[in-house]
Amino acid sequence: MREARAGLRILVAEDNPVNQALALRLLGREGHHASLARNGREAVGLVATGHFDAVFMDVQMPEMDGFAATADIRQRERLFGGHTPIIAMTAHALKGDRERCLNAGMDGYIPKPISIAAIRAELQKLAAYPGRPAPEPPAWDYEQARTRTAEDDVLLREIVKIFLSESPGLLARIEQSLADHDGDGLERAAHSLKGQIRCLAAPQALTAAENLEEKARLRDFPAVAAALPELDNAMARLNPQLRRFCEEPSENPACRR
Repeated sequence: MREARAGLRILVAEDNPVNQALALRLLGREGHHASLARNGREAVGLVATGHFDAVFMDVQMPEMDGFAATADIRQRERLFGGHTPIIAMTAHALKGDRERCLNAGMDGYIPKPISIAAIRAELQKLAAYPGRPAPEPPAWDYEQARTRTAEDDVLLREIVKIFLSESPGLLARIEQSLADHDGDGLERAAHSLKGQIRCLAAPQALTAAENLEEKARLRDFPAVAAALPELDNAMARLNPQLRRFCEEPSENPACRR
């Protein structure tokens, strides 16, 4: 079995101070960087805004229990992509508990009191999943985009709709300018697209657009042609998430008013 690498970023969702201290200390001794959430609602918020390699999730917590928190995290991942491994922690250790946790969308299970051996075993299982690729970063950082619109969900939705309407035309202008060897038109279209993407907080697409604009500025047409598929792929990941954001308001808190 392959060893889990050291230095993982792990969120511990636990409300009991003794269990908090134990989990944080044991993970630290293993060389991991552990952060704390004191209830399920706090855990959901931290997973949405941070980048964690795994979550150790207590099943029973105030405000929102581990099952409800896991359901919220998995729902967000269905909308925006990614998968954060969640390992349940429970003091019950009753028959059927493991199956209940796995059926709820968790990836592993540790009975309390937790131990170094149990931590190692669960992290090694995650590392050893056959064919488990490293998850791609989310195509769209919804929380950052919301911050940029002063948490005005109506405004964010309007901006997303404008982008979905205008970006195909900008991409078409980029392709036509490239075919015509029109350096000025190419640079202007790439710059406009980059600016719109930046407002949306879409890191993968932004990197691709910046790269293409730089090649256009240098009038390096072969390099632009080589960079265009990267931008197309990034947009192909981004646009479905933006459409779901606007078309499924019942499943997305940002669309509820």
